[in-house]
Amino acid sequence: MTEFASILSAHWHSFANEDKVTFLLGAFLGVLYVIDGWWSNVETEDFRKSPKVKTLIYILGLTGTGSLCAIAVDTLHSISTTLAMYEGFGITWAFGLIVLLILVFVGQAYAHWVVKTPGSLNPFLALGDALFHGYRRYRTNAMEAEKYTGESSLRASVTGHKAFCSYYAENLVGLVMTLHPHLEKQLSVTREATIKAALSSIRNIVEKFCGGTPGLTVNANFMRCFSAGEVPVGEKNKARFREDNLTYDAYLFLEFHAKDDAGDHFYLPVLSKVTRSPEQKVLFGAPEALYRKATTVISDTQNIKRVLAGKKYSDEVKDEITHYFASKDTFRTFISILVLGHNGPIGIVNVHASKPDVFGANEKPDKELADLLLPMCNLIGIVEAIKCVPDEHGQEQVLRS
Repeated sequence: MTEFASILSAHWHSFANEDKVTFLLGAFLGVLYVIDGWWSNVETEDFRKSPKVKTLIYILGLTGTGSLCAIAVDTLHSISTTLAMYEGFGITWAFGLIVLLILVFVGQAYAHWVVKTPGSLNPFLALGDALFHGYRRYRTNAMEAEKYTGESSLRASVTGHKAFCSYYAENLVGLVMTLHPHLEKQLSVTREATIKAALSSIRNIVEKFCGGTPGLTVNANFMRCFSAGEVPVGEKNKARFREDNLTYDAYLFLEFHAKDDAGDHFYLPVLSKVTRSPEQKVLFGAPEALYRKATTVISDTQNIKRVLAGKKYSDEVKDEITHYFASKDTFRTFISILVLGHNGPIGIVNVHASKPDVFGANEKPDKELADLLLPMCNLIGIVEAIKCVPDEHGQEQVLRS
């Protein structure tokens, strides 16, 4: 190494000033190439389409064009200046790549074989990512693997991911089968049983998605939407977190829980859009999801005061909300997903868990999990659209195909 450094130093001193500039430019390109080296997407695994290889061709093509121009001019000085860029790029690229690959391999080998970190990349796969697709690809894959350690360790490995997909498919197919009561012995299915089956599937999917996190409990409920005119005055007045000086267009009624012992049933008011500054006055959670027609998340109910700070609720409502969540020790986070029917929104599915940030951090929904739950929620919308008739006792609503 010392001899190499002395040779390089002597070679550097033999350069003219112009050669030094182009050498440094080549060295700069080498550093860029080793660290990242491309500006396009990195989705493809195909070596021939590797952005890393493409960039190498671009850089060598750039300097090659300069060499051809120098040869055309036919001056030794121009050729040496162009070749200095090659040297700067080649030396920096080789040295930087060797150092980077050693660090990548040692780091991943330590995590994979010594510490045995769940979800860590195999060191040889990490080398391939860094060598052929660049440091950015390696870093992305490493972070993706690290993301699913601990609470989501199930999905850290390919086997775990396949198991989750299989489990998800089984739940979805089983749920769809409940909408076809005549497939087995001409049995009819009640609306309540079908919606509860969907809610139970949603709960199971979330628990499986989180990889069996110790102490995690999950529950789900369905809130049906009613227009303000459909709700009796007495029920309106008993609605939670309601302010008498505001106008409400609709009400959400908590109709079904995945678990029967999950709690009581109540109405939540949904603010009218003609209200002044409605975004700051609409209740967060299910009412806001219906109001905005979008999925909403509260990441941690223990930090509910931070959410309330951005709202223009009355002091009484803020105190009521704070007291409500303080009494829910297993209710740390929840997601509210819109359920659509033929004529628009028909309700909201709420899923809550006993650990924070399960559905997304900083009140931003985890898109992957929300997308997984959406088919289950859509099936509830289908149930609501199917014709229901009373059973033989004139009580339960029975789905008829």
